[in-house]
Amino acid sequence: MKDPKRLEMMNADERLNSEAQQAIRQTVRALPEETVSLAWRSALNERVLQEAQLSKRRQRLAWLLRPAVGLAMAGAMAFVVVMRTPETKPISIVRANTAAAGLEAALVSTHRETAMLTDVAGVGLNATEVEVLASDEVPPTDWSEADFDGF
Repeated sequence: MKDPKRLEMMNADERLNSEAQQAIRQTVRALPEETVSLAWRSALNERVLQEAQLSKRRQRLAWLLRPAVGLAMAGAMAFVVVMRTPETKPISIVRANTAAAGLEAALVSTHRETAMLTDVAGVGLNATEVEVLASDEVPPTDWSEADFDGF
């Protein structure tokens, strides 16, 4: 069995030696040989040089404009994000009345509040971010009025 590449080469050789190819070869050889004038070559070289300079100018302009356009787009996106950010309000914590709701309900409520605060605030919560509602009692502290007299 013969190699497929070798068969293809043989077919190409046969096609190149066909009568139609021989006739075209004779026609091309019979054409008069024309030499290109030096004026035409010079005009062609000048045109190629102009095109190359124009291409270089475009590349330089693109090299300068691409970062500028990228910065402008990033600035526009930042502006949109800043202007469309919803107004933040302090998180309200409603304490459940443990006597009325029961111990289980208070535990579930506290767990839900803790989970919500962790999701919203992350690791810690600033004291100015929390507003305690529905609480007639002042939360117990270790501070007394005597501690603040020095200030």
